[in-house]
Amino acid sequence: MSCESIIEYDLPETDPKMVLNCYFNNDSVWEVKIYESKNILENDDYKFVPGASVEIADQNRTVYPLTYIGLGKYISLNNDKPLIGSTYTISAVHPSYDDVSATSTLPTKVDILSIDTNSVTLYGYPELESKISFLDPKNENNYYSLKLIYSSVTVFQYDSLFADTISSSWPLYYYSNESQFTDTWIYTADGIVFSDELFDGKTYNLTIISEKPYLFNNEFETVISAELQYELESVSEEVFLYKKSLEEQNFANYDPFAQPVQVFNNITGGFGIFGGSTKSYRTFVLR
Repeated sequence: MSCESIIEYDLPETDPKMVLNCYFNNDSVWEVKIYESKNILENDDYKFVPGASVEIADQNRTVYPLTYIGLGKYISLNNDKPLIGSTYTISAVHPSYDDVSATSTLPTKVDILSIDTNSVTLYGYPELESKISFLDPKNENNYYSLKLIYSSVTVFQYDSLFADTISSSWPLYYYSNESQFTDTWIYTADGIVFSDELFDGKTYNLTIISEKPYLFNNEFETVISAELQYELESVSEEVFLYKKSLEEQNFANYDPFAQPVQVFNNITGGFGIFGGSTKSYRTFVLR
C-alpha cells in the first residue's frame, strides 16, 4: 500500500533569455546557434531566435558579422575562420531579449608526436594498448580531450549475384591504468577530458587500452579497409568547465542523494557556451 500527495507549486515567471552556443575551431567558419530559454516545467521544443544582430570581434577590434540562415544558425558568409592564439568576443543583440556576450581564446594546437600500439590479452579478451606521446606547452593552463575512432569499409556478399558495401565509423571505449593521473579524468560522450596539471610543459606519454576491432573475413562478410583515428583536441578552459559540469550533472541525475549541479555558462546576459578547440590527428591503418 502507498499514498501520494499532489503539491501545487507556483514557480515565479521569468522572461526568456537568449541561449547562445558556439564551439569554434580553426578548421571551420564561424557558426553560432541561438534559441530561447525555457521554463523548467516547459516541455515544448526550443524556439529558434531569428533577427538578432550577431558580431564577433578579435583582440585587434576586427569585426566579423554573422548572418542568419535558418534553424537558429548564424554563420560568416565571408568564410571567416578563427585563428589559433586569438581572443574573440561575441555579442548578440535582439529587441525582444537582453543583450548577450562572451569571450574566449582559441588554444594552441598540440600535435601527437607518436603512437605505438601493441596487442595484449587482459581478462581473457584481446585488447589494443596504445602509447600516445605529445608535448604540452610550457607555462600555460592546457586542457585536452582524447577520442579514439574506428572506421571500416565492409563488403557483405549474400550470394553470387548481390553484394552490399557499407562504410561505418564509431568511437571506441578506452581506459588507462595510470591511477595517479586518471583520478582527474572526466569521462564524457566526446572522449576523456583532462588538464595538464600533472605534466605542465613536459612530453607526456599516455598509455590507454581499448577494445581491439575484430576484422571479419568469411564467405559472407569481408572488411576491405579499417583504421583507427586518434584525435587529441586542445580545448579552451570554458569548454573544459562546460564538459566537466555537464558530465557531473548527468551523473547526479542517476543519484537520488546527489546535490544538484549547475552546468557551466559563460554567456553574460543569457545562457550557453562560447569556447574553442584545435585538433591533432594520427591514423593507424589496420587493413
